[in-house]
Amino acid sequence: MKERSEKRPIVWHLTHTDIRVDFRIQRAMEATGHIEAHVIGFSFSSHVAYEENLVSGHRVHGFVVPGFKRRSVTDNYQEHQHGTIELELASKRSSWLQKALMIPYSVRKLWSIESPNQPALIYVHDFPLLLPGVILSMKNGAKLVYDSHELNGHASGHTGLWRAAIILIQKVSWRHIDGFIT
Repeated sequence: MKERSEKRPIVWHLTHTDIRVDFRIQRAMEATGHIEAHVIGFSFSSHVAYEENLVSGHRVHGFVVPGFKRRSVTDNYQEHQHGTIELELASKRSSWLQKALMIPYSVRKLWSIESPNQPALIYVHDFPLLLPGVILSMKNGAKLVYDSHELNGHASGHTGLWRAAIILIQKVSWRHIDGFIT
């Protein structure tokens, strides 16, 4: 990553969806940008990767969790020909295994970011990146905001062991969260 030239606080937005099509995250990025912060979005998903893009004037990076890339030749063609992505592909949910693998993968990717780009605030969207957000905020001394969008342990489609894991990780992480939005 490039070094920043201004002395503005850095805000990281972490998500498991594609920021380029997720308007709730784009709005949150715009809101944190209004406080004179340098905003960077990191997307960890199972279907789309990109080096660096600008969304609403902010840098975003997309990473695919290794071994779980879901793309077809037609999706790749459409993206390159029209500069867009297929909304249906971008909105597909990751499996519980993919979400579990996002934890060590995202920590490994973000742990090594050089010192000038360390965040003052980490803004976590949804459950899958809550634990990486907690780990990275403890490492960097950053404030942590958890925007759950819904109480994930009680969301439809979450049952059994996965639901219990979500509730347990949210309870364990609670003392490290500086701000909560739902």
